[in-house]
Amino acid sequence: DCFKLHRVYDFYNRIVTNPKEEEGCHSCPEFKELWTLQTCHGSFLCVDKCNHNMLTTADYPIFWTVDGELLTLKCTRDTPMRRNYYHKFWLNQNLDYNRKMREKYLQFDNTLPLMNILEALDVAKSRSWLRFHRGDNTKDLSLRSFLFHCAETARLLGQPDWVQLIALLHDLGRLVPIMARTTGIDSQEFDWTLSSTATVVGCANPLSAKFPAYQILNSDRNNEQYNTDLGIYEEHCGLKNVLLSWSGSEYLYFMLKHNSVGIPEEGLAMLRFLPLKDWYKSSGIEHYQQLTDETDDDLKLFVSDFQRLITHGKKTFLKDLCDYDCNRLWEQFYHPICKKYQCDSKLQW
Repeated sequence: DCFKLHRVYDFYNRIVTNPKEEEGCHSCPEFKELWTLQTCHGSFLCVDKCNHNMLTTADYPIFWTVDGELLTLKCTRDTPMRRNYYHKFWLNQNLDYNRKMREKYLQFDNTLPLMNILEALDVAKSRSWLRFHRGDNTKDLSLRSFLFHCAETARLLGQPDWVQLIALLHDLGRLVPIMARTTGIDSQEFDWTLSSTATVVGCANPLSAKFPAYQILNSDRNNEQYNTDLGIYEEHCGLKNVLLSWSGSEYLYFMLKHNSVGIPEEGLAMLRFLPLKDWYKSSGIEHYQQLTDETDDDLKLFVSDFQRLITHGKKTFLKDLCDYDCNRLWEQFYHPICKKYQCDSKLQW
C-alpha cells in the first residue's frame, strides 16, 4: 500500500493506528474528523500552498478532513491540540471568569515584575512564536524574532512609527504566564494568552465565531440575558465599553493604558481589537453592529489594515534573529520610537 489513512481524535494529540484504540476516543460531532495520510516511508502527505498546491510530504503529521458525503479529502492547518484548546476556551470564557481575571490582573499592584519593553522582548526570546506547534522546525523560532519581524515589515512598508511600535508589542501579552511563574503565582491549566480570537462576553456570539459547536459548553448559554444581541449592554454603547474575552491582547491594552503611554488611541485600538475578527472580517454580515458607535466605524479600517500587516508578517517569517540583530534593530529604530511615545521606562505589568 502507498498510504495508510489514520484517524486522529480531538482530545488525543496522537495518531490512532489500531482500531481497538478507538474505544473511549471522542471527536466533536459538529466538526469533520481529522485524518493523516502516511506513506510507507513514514512521512505524511500534504499540500504545499506556496507551490501551486502541489502534493508533497512532510516529516511531521499534516491533517486532512474527510467529507463523507462527497467522498473527498481536504488538507487543513487544524490540529487536535488547537481543537482541544478552543474546547477549553469556550468552557472557561464566561462572564464570571472574565470579571475574575480583570480583578486579578488589572490591579497592577506589582504582583508581576516591573519591566521595560526591551526586557519583555528578552523574555519573549524564550517563547515560541507559534501558539500551537505543528511539528516542523518553525517551533524553534522565537516570539521575540517574530515581533521584530512584524515591526520591520511595518517599517519597510512605510507605516507610521506608532504602527511599527504596535507591531513590535502586539503579542507581548503572551508573556504573562512566564512572569507569573517567576513570582510564584499559581499557574492555571488554561493559558488564556494563547487565543488569537476574541468574542464579546455578556451577549450572544455570532455563529461564525471560532469552533461554534463548542459554544454550548459555555455556562453563559444558560442565562437568557447573555444570549441576546445586546446582552448586558446598552445599544450602540461603543466597543470601548464592552468586555472582550480575556486574552493577551486585552491584558496588554489595559496595561499600556494604565502606564499612560503616548501611543495614539488608534494604535491601542488596533492592539485590542485585532483578535475580534468577527467584527472587522465578517463577509457581508455586520456582527456586533448593535454595540458599535461612530468611533468604531472609523477604527474598523485601522484594525483591518493592521490584521493584514500581521498576516503578511506571518507568511514571510522564516528565520530567528540573533541577539546582535535584535539589539541593532532596537537601538537604531525602536528604542527612539518607544521614547517618543513614553513607553521606554519600567512598566507596571
